[in-house]
Amino acid sequence: MLSHQVIVQGCGSVGKSAITIRFVHDMFVSKYDPTIEDSYRKPFQLAGEHFVLEIVDTAGTDQFASMRDLYMKNGDAFLLVCAIDKRASIEDIKQLRSEILDIKNGQPPMVIAVNKVDLPVERHEISEAEIQQLSKRFNVPYFFTSAANNTNINEVFVSLSEQIVQGVLSGSKKSRNMKKSSRCALL
Repeated sequence: MLSHQVIVQGCGSVGKSAITIRFVHDMFVSKYDPTIEDSYRKPFQLAGEHFVLEIVDTAGTDQFASMRDLYMKNGDAFLLVCAIDKRASIEDIKQLRSEILDIKNGQPPMVIAVNKVDLPVERHEISEAEIQQLSKRFNVPYFFTSAANNTNINEVFVSLSEQIVQGVLSGSKKSRNMKKSSRCALL
């Protein structure tokens, strides 16, 4: 079965692991345990296509920058996670997106998840207008998520999967068109 690698990135303590575990195992882990790297596999079906999402939950620190570059190089799709109660996390996803674009030479499938929306409003440091503007500027969909309440967790991965399938289908059409039009003539 075809496999697509989804890289989950963002700074520390934004909920990358919580989102991943909620999606894969449908459970919430509230205890914070810093990750170096965890990998999960989940069979998925979308629009008649069967595939496996290989989800790589990455470290949220610069200490593992060389590993981060490797993830970016090998990833098929990217989930950029920031936390609604951590203003600095939005700057981090801007930087990550820039690095991904440089390494991938273009924009791969990507989604922004603004996590921890279950927190009290007085703790929110990022506004919806700000995320809408960023989403529009980057041409990337966004979701307000809560791993604790299972808010928009599946929707994030469905959006990424739709982008992956769309890219695979358009890529196969391009290669078929190239095969049809490429002829060799020796004179």
